[in-house]
Amino acid sequence: MALLPPILPEKEEWYNDLPCGYLTTSVDGIILEVNETFLKIIGCTRDEIISKCSFQEFLSIGSKMYYETHYRPLLQMQGIVTEVNLVFIRRDESQTHALVNTKQIKNKQSLVNQIMIFEITQRKVYEQELFLMKEKAEALAEELRISNENLVKQSHLVRSQNERLEVLNETKDKFFGIVCHDLRSPLNSLKSLTYLLLRQYDSLTQAQISKMMSELNHSLEGTIKLADNLITWASLQMREAKACPETVSMDELLTPILGIYKAVYEAKEIRVNYQLADGLKVYSDPNQLAFIVRNLLSNAIKFTPVGGSISIVGTYETDHHLRLLIKDSGAGIPKHIADKLFSMMAKSTRGTEGEEGNGIGLMLCKQFVEMNKGDISFSTDKEGTVFSLLLPANV
Repeated sequence: MALLPPILPEKEEWYNDLPCGYLTTSVDGIILEVNETFLKIIGCTRDEIISKCSFQEFLSIGSKMYYETHYRPLLQMQGIVTEVNLVFIRRDESQTHALVNTKQIKNKQSLVNQIMIFEITQRKVYEQELFLMKEKAEALAEELRISNENLVKQSHLVRSQNERLEVLNETKDKFFGIVCHDLRSPLNSLKSLTYLLLRQYDSLTQAQISKMMSELNHSLEGTIKLADNLITWASLQMREAKACPETVSMDELLTPILGIYKAVYEAKEIRVNYQLADGLKVYSDPNQLAFIVRNLLSNAIKFTPVGGSISIVGTYETDHHLRLLIKDSGAGIPKHIADKLFSMMAKSTRGTEGEEGNGIGLMLCKQFVEMNKGDISFSTDKEGTVFSLLLPANV
């Protein structure tokens, strides 16, 4: 703001009508002259204040303290103070804010203070309103930011749910495909074989009956395994299955499973090598672990050619984990199948002797392994396939 102009003659009409308050005080603040604008600001008459009141008497308590500690010392040092915000108390006890400019000059051989006052109460109101509007705008911006974040999260959730629905639809189609084809086909085969036995039993030779019974038994075993896998899968989908881990001897777990499949792998003249570390114990759900081993061993037998070999090796991997390897000497797994081997989308392939499958056993194995805080992986080449299980050990 520009420096104060010299005081104008009080008889000048426009001096009294200035848009700002104008007054002259002694160095101590005693009011010597004022214009009408200042009188209107404070609500007093000229006779009430001229030579009777000091400038600081019209200040609020806070402004008086500022006047004494900052305003007056600064004025004495540099002779001018500009744009200081002070609060004035009117005659009716109301308050008004004003910007005050003061210049100390010599007048008739004495120092006086020329003070110019710009009332800014309305501006303060505007500033407060602007401040409130700014706060509201910032609050609204924050609400919009949070809303946008929520929308993004919801969008991701919807996308995730859509992807999940697509997987579920594919799973449903796969499931019903298995039920309609893989389950119905062996049941129809069983029906045909039993019908043939009933109708032609008396005309069949003992060798023919033995062969048909063998086929019937083979078909029944496959159907039972498929039904077992489907029931297990359905239980997992309904979140009914859960792991109940306990300490299990790997030798006690594997021995009866090998006994179950002995006739099957001996029929294909497959050599099974079985080697476990002494006292090897696992901390897993015994039923789920048995399911895993049965499926892996069944697959190994299925894809191992006549005269081939299967090796089962169990060792401690770390102080807290063990490794179980099941290796076959088959032709390996084609890449287009290996990429989806542990998913519901895995394609079933026939074994070396035409054995059928349904493509969900390995998916269930993976789910059970993960439920027991383990890991399953595989490697494959023309010399065979190795399935590796990493499981919690009890040492």
